Amino acid sequence: MKRLVLAILATAAASASAGEAWLDWLNAQVLDKVRVSGQRTFAFRSHRVDGSREAFNQLNYFGEGDRTFTRTGDVTLAGDKVLGFLTFDVRLSSYKYASPDAQRVTLGLERSWGKVQLGDIHATAGGGNELVSMRRFAQGAQAELRIGDFRLTGVATRSKTSARTISINGNNSAGPYHLNGSRIVDGSLRVRVDGVDQALGLDYVANYEIGTITFLNRVIPPTSVITVTYESRGLNNAAGEIYGGSVVWQAARGVEVGLTRIEQKAVGSTGLSQTTEEFEGFGPPDVPYFLLQPPLKDRPILVTVDNVPQVEGVDYFFDAENEQVFYFRRFMPRTSIIRVTYTPKPSPGSFGNGGRVVHGFDVSWQPTEKMRLDVNLAESRLQTPLGAERGLAKSASFSTEWGRLNARLSWSDIPSNFVSVESTGFRRNQTGGDLSLEYDAGKNLRLSFSGSKYKISTPTYTSEGLQAVRGETSDMRLRATYQLSERLRYFVEGGAFSGNYDGRPNSSTNLVAGVETRSRGFTTSIEATHQQVRSPKFTQGGFDMVSANVTGVRLSNSYKANERLQLTSRIGYNTVTTDGKESAGRDLSFSAAYQF
Repeated sequence: MKRLVLAILATAAASASAGEAWLDWLNAQVLDKVRVSGQRTFAFRSHRVDGSREAFNQLNYFGEGDRTFTRTGDVTLAGDKVLGFLTFDVRLSSYKYASPDAQRVTLGLERSWGKVQLGDIHATAGGGNELVSMRRFAQGAQAELRIGDFRLTGVATRSKTSARTISINGNNSAGPYHLNGSRIVDGSLRVRVDGVDQALGLDYVANYEIGTITFLNRVIPPTSVITVTYESRGLNNAAGEIYGGSVVWQAARGVEVGLTRIEQKAVGSTGLSQTTEEFEGFGPPDVPYFLLQPPLKDRPILVTVDNVPQVEGVDYFFDAENEQVFYFRRFMPRTSIIRVTYTPKPSPGSFGNGGRVVHGFDVSWQPTEKMRLDVNLAESRLQTPLGAERGLAKSASFSTEWGRLNARLSWSDIPSNFVSVESTGFRRNQTGGDLSLEYDAGKNLRLSFSGSKYKISTPTYTSEGLQAVRGETSDMRLRATYQLSERLRYFVEGGAFSGNYDGRPNSSTNLVAGVETRSRGFTTSIEATHQQVRSPKFTQGGFDMVSANVTGVRLSNSYKANERLQLTSRIGYNTVTTDGKESAGRDLSFSAAYQF
């Protein structure tokens, strides 16, 4: 009997130990790797509406302005290597008019031999060849396999987004600058000014719905070029299909050889749909009304005020610079309901949405951790109504670290007849190179130099085939930073830029000097700036070169109370002298950011 009791106790102990081990395994492999988050809002509302109740219902509370009780929310379920190999990201929203990006389902599988992703993915393809690359938010699948010395990737996508890269000249203001697109996909927007990356929230803010960016702490002169790349969802954008893959071979230690092929199918027409947008009156006639998408001007545009049709050119007019903006010629009271029915302009794609195929070959050599050489070749074939257009592009880059000196040299030759697949990015048709050097002089002094010179050819598709508008740019920048202590830093930067695009020259020189201090979460910087620009002023007989000088000072303060809360303020003063006239500008801004 005693032996039986001992056996039962031993079995129970073993079972308890096994159960505890199973729970530990479940926590480690499943529960600890799954994150569930979301929010739910219950609301009671009672409104009395003067004017159009229908407009109020559609424009408020996510289209549920007619409901006394509302219940909205979303939930996100994410897992990272659940059971050691499964990754997923599911977001569901109950908003009636939620953004298309608010609903997503992504499933991934990752093992030692590779990984696979399905669903709503940020698709990438191209291996290591910078001339043959694709970055799109799309529905589809992509996979990466590792077999011995080979790495294979493949992607197949179908998307209704349009990938665009545009260039805008500054207009001596902070903005807003219109991007000629709307409903921008969150996370796809990237901005550069004269080749320098800008940070969202720090250097600029964006309105994703109407497609605008506004700079926070500077004005952009006409000599500067703002380059923007993004994806947008247009109502009349046709679905597109892109397939591709690459093979990378580790030929030897530090040597990789890659082959890439990406194909974009010709996009067919899906028919054109109309949309209607509603506004309440904005008051004075100089207040703009923004349409969410550019209208197709050869289709009827119906504008009504309280159901009374309006005449273009008499009652209202569209902005000459931005076709998404229109103005009324008279005062519009807030009680008036304005409706605009129009056909959104379909995305033109690249050169008539012709199908294209791009092949690439690349070699990289990294003899040491501090030295690397990359050589890329690519050939494109674009189908046009006049036949196939072919182009051959080449590029190379070399980087090294020698003692205290870091250096990078790059060169590219991308002719105007080379047309890649539609993708976000800043790659353009150009020939030239750039050089950057950074030197640690010791005693907390760092010096840097960068310069570039390119001939640019912007391709356009006409009835006669591919044409190109040509120009050239060159720039040089010098910067010195002296870190006296952890709390005190001095800096000075100078630069010169010159360009000529389509026979129109422009140039600028810049000088910035300042000091920055840090203490107990506070950061304060004072900058003095001077800029001299020359740009064309157009007249009936052509254009005249006009000079302008901008001199200013800016005081910036930020306080980081903790990892969640940050407060920022900026105060600036500028004087502008041009054509013998002087003016002054002041700016003041405050911002607070709290991350929950």
